[in-house]
Amino acid sequence: MILGIAAVVTVTVLVPRIGGATPYTILTGSMRPTMPPGTMVVVRPQPADHIRVGDEVTYQLRSGEPEVVTHRVV
Repeated sequence: MILGIAAVVTVTVLVPRIGGATPYTILTGSMRPTMPPGTMVVVRPQPADHIRVGDEVTYQLRSGEPEVVTHRVV
């Protein structure tokens, strides 16, 4: 059991961090139907000119603060 939990933590947290990404969990229903609450998303920085309408983006509400939101670009 402990090895299974360690494996899940490694895959969901450590591997993305090593690759320069950050895992987050969707907490609300705002991204339904494609991402219901509880969905894990793994995000990594992208240049602004790579973002297109329909992409899901995660960003800070206030620069320098840890709180982030995930939304679709419209």
